[in-house]
Amino acid sequence: MTEDGTLLGAGADDSEVLPEILDATAGKRVTAVARGALHFLAVAQERDQDCGPLKPRQICASLHTTGDPQDAYALVFKVGDSQQLLTSGESCKAVDTQSTQTTHAIVRRVSTAQDLATGSVYFTYDQSTGAVGIDEDKSQLPDALTCQRSDGNRFTFTWTPSAV
Repeated sequence: MTEDGTLLGAGADDSEVLPEILDATAGKRVTAVARGALHFLAVAQERDQDCGPLKPRQICASLHTTGDPQDAYALVFKVGDSQQLLTSGESCKAVDTQSTQTTHAIVRRVSTAQDLATGSVYFTYDQSTGAVGIDEDKSQLPDALTCQRSDGNRFTFTWTPSAV
């Protein structure tokens, strides 16, 4: 196991499970490993689940795509002249949601810088809990873009290019 949590493997693999373990932990941070006579165990977490400590009104967000993993996409959050960018295949990022203005959401193909879809997001903020939300009545996410909230202020956006 490397310092950054990448699981590597070498040596005799009499039970021939090493390739499966390496595949299952690819792109994840391995925090512990154990091997018994008949079993292997790797404790792992998704790499993009930790944006570090968030400031008030920030979210931890990532962009995933269901399309060709070689084709990278970006989700641009734009308010006025300010832009924040999430790129598919990269780790999560802390995204500021300070503005009470409309946040424009633009899905862009990275290789061509072509805008594929546009929409808007209205972020909400509950000062008593520190929770950031998305006002679903006002927001109009771009077609083929979905958003799922996990614990706290963590959001996963998923772009499905074949749905456009």
